[in-house]
Amino acid sequence: MQCEVPVVAVPRLQTVRRAVPRTPYQTVTKTIMVPTTVLETRQTQLIEYRDQVRERAVTVYEQVPVTTYDIIEEVICQ
Repeated sequence: MQCEVPVVAVPRLQTVRRAVPRTPYQTVTKTIMVPTTVLETRQTQLIEYRDQVRERAVTVYEQVPVTTYDIIEEVICQ
């Protein structure tokens, strides 16, 4: 007696080719600003230094414990 093998239909895989837009690359020149320290020598007629006093009001918040005194009246019976 022979066994019948069931036939299973397997779908074939298809390769799909699509046109994908490509972005062309471009070489761009950038200028990057880098801070540098430069010493300049200038000729002046006079150098004068003066001290200046400047004041500024600053608000400071501080948590301070509050001390209170309570008067307690007690009646003592003897």
